[in-house]
Amino acid sequence: MANDYQPQKYHGNGTVSATFTGVSAQVDLRAQSGYPTHAPGRVVASNPEATSSDIVYTDLKGNSNTFGVPAASVHTIDEPVATLEAGTVDTIDITATWWIDSVTRFNP
Repeated sequence: MANDYQPQKYHGNGTVSATFTGVSAQVDLRAQSGYPTHAPGRVVASNPEATSSDIVYTDLKGNSNTFGVPAASVHTIDEPVATLEAGTVDTIDITATWWIDSVTRFNP
């Protein structure tokens, strides 16, 4: 069950990360098996291609956002990301990082 709870970053809390490749459909980052039920606090998009590619995501308020990731570079989104959207170019590698604390719940 997804929630909007966000542990504090950088204050001795641990982290867990997962990498997603080939995003071709909506991916709810709060519903990933074995990961926290809250949105990751940081998403890093790596574009290995020779052309700019887009990452499309939804924030906790439901706003859709699109960022162009320049060719052969990395773009960091340092805010909670609820979902990766199908408009994300499938060649981008996306690493999501969740901050965790003593009350973090994990999906089964």
